[in-house]
Amino acid sequence: MKKLLLLSIALCATLACHAAEPEAKAPMPAASAASAAIKLPKGRCPTMPPPQMVLTRATGEFHYVARFLLKADGSIENIRIEGRGPRGLSDRIGSAIAGYRCLAAEADQEIVQTFDFKVS
Repeated sequence: MKKLLLLSIALCATLACHAAEPEAKAPMPAASAASAAIKLPKGRCPTMPPPQMVLTRATGEFHYVARFLLKADGSIENIRIEGRGPRGLSDRIGSAIAGYRCLAAEADQEIVQTFDFKVS
């Protein structure tokens, strides 16, 4: 149990670092969305809480892609999460994104953000 708890803490820290930094190796979205979706501009969302990790016995590498609409007023709508991994993690990623506090801009932006982590 102690090992699982330490693993969860380490994973949560990894996710926090990953969520706070833009992802350089984001996969290309589908052709129809490729022209519209962009990575989250650095500094646009000064508050970005990391997803809360779930307790899991699953091991391996997990990859999630989140897409959402960042409105010109800084609000976030239409959060969609794709990926497979520990049960409930996609919901927690969505909740974390809903907690982003973003600055206003000139126009709405379709954002794509990746979340990668490894559990061993």
